[in-house]
Amino acid sequence: MPSCLAVRASIVVAACVLLAIACGPRTLKQKLLNAERRTGEAETLLDEADRAMQELEPDLAAEKIAAAKQAMADPDVEYYPERPMVRERLQVAEQRLPAVREERARRDLERAAAERQKEVESELETLRKALQAAQDRTAKSSELSDLAAAIDDVQDELEDGREIESKHQGYARLAAEARGVVEVAVRERDLLKAKIAFLEGPAEEWTSGRELAGLDRERRAELYADAADHFRTCGTEGSSALKATPRLASAPLVLGDSVTTARGVIQRCAAELEAVTRALKKRPAKKVANKPVSSSRKVAKKR
Repeated sequence: MPSCLAVRASIVVAACVLLAIACGPRTLKQKLLNAERRTGEAETLLDEADRAMQELEPDLAAEKIAAAKQAMADPDVEYYPERPMVRERLQVAEQRLPAVREERARRDLERAAAERQKEVESELETLRKALQAAQDRTAKSSELSDLAAAIDDVQDELEDGREIESKHQGYARLAAEARGVVEVAVRERDLLKAKIAFLEGPAEEWTSGRELAGLDRERRAELYADAADHFRTCGTEGSSALKATPRLASAPLVLGDSVTTARGVIQRCAAELEAVTRALKKRPAKKVANKPVSSSRKVAKKR
């Protein structure tokens, strides 16, 4: 029986023979088979790249083209007779890819612009309604809050769409229209804010002064002095309000059942102040009460 060392030596020799065969020069047939396989891989990858480009998936198409290019780089491909046709397909695919990228960018932009337009139009409709409510002469703090919130919402949407606005003409026109509405709404917001402040300030001072001026006759001097203070405050604060917001002068103000203007209220305060001041200057001196005649003096007089 052969020894263990002999068996091991035989195995090593056989392995070396097989390795030498495998690492030796490949035959032409082997090269042709590999060339056909690699070229087939490239054609399959180019088919997938074509489908990806039809579906406007340029990134996926670029991956397939790169893989096909790598397959065609195998040296054995030079033995494949139809390699020029495959390389021409590869070249056409590479040349087509930039146009696909541009088309995908256009499609994405259109979709993004349509979505942004929908959001802006929705917020713009809300703003127009809030603006109409705020322009009513009876508008109060609730309308002011609604208008301010609507302005902020439209401005937020416009800010989110600035990049699209620079690339899409249709959306840019809508954004310009929206900014025009926001500009008007901001002016009306500021006016309504000033009106509410005027009603709660100078107009309230006028009302308080009138109420005091019409109270108890026996305390008229005291009440007139207080009324004068209210009318004076009305004029001072009212003038400051008109200076800060000139449009407030002619804006309609609802006071009770009547409609007036800020200028009208200030003018009335001035007239009322003049009236109560004049009345205070003309108030009569206190009358001295007559002393009652004693009964003894009455009796003496009768005698």
